[in-house]
Amino acid sequence: MPTSTTTNNKAVVLVSGGLDSSTTLAIAKSQGYNCYA
Repeated sequence: MPTSTTTNNKAVVLVSGGLDSSTTLAIAKSQGYNCYA
Protein backbone atom coordinates (compact mmCIF):
# COMPACT_ATOMS: atom_id res chain seq x y z
CA MET A 1 0.00 0.00 0.00
CA PRO A 2 1.28 3.46 -0.75
CA THR A 3 2.17 5.63 2.19
CA SER A 4 0.87 9.20 2.22
CA THR A 5 1.12 12.12 4.61
CA THR A 6 -2.51 13.18 4.19
CA THR A 7 -4.90 12.26 6.98
CA ASN A 8 -8.02 11.68 4.88
CA ASN A 9 -7.01 8.36 3.31
CA LYS A 10 -9.83 5.87 2.90
CA ALA A 11 -9.66 2.15 2.21
CA VAL A 12 -12.29 -0.49 1.59
CA VAL A 13 -11.16 -3.91 2.79
CA LEU A 14 -13.21 -7.01 2.05
CA VAL A 15 -12.92 -9.17 5.15
CA SER A 16 -13.63 -12.90 4.93
CA GLY A 17 -12.48 -13.63 8.46
CA GLY A 18 -9.32 -15.33 7.27
CA LEU A 19 -5.75 -14.46 8.16
CA ASP A 20 -4.96 -12.62 4.89
CA SER A 21 -7.87 -10.18 5.00
CA SER A 22 -7.51 -9.59 8.74
CA THR A 23 -3.81 -8.82 8.28
CA THR A 24 -4.56 -6.47 5.38
CA LEU A 25 -7.08 -4.60 7.52
CA ALA A 26 -4.62 -4.32 10.42
CA ILE A 27 -1.85 -3.01 8.15
CA ALA A 28 -4.15 -0.44 6.54
CA LYS A 29 -5.28 0.80 9.96
CA SER A 30 -1.70 0.98 11.23
CA GLN A 31 -0.77 3.12 8.22
CA GLY A 32 -3.47 5.65 9.08
CA TYR A 33 -6.21 4.64 6.65
CA ASN A 34 -9.86 5.10 7.59
CA CYS A 35 -11.05 1.57 6.86
CA TYR A 36 -14.47 0.47 5.75
CA ALA A 37 -14.83 -3.29 6.04
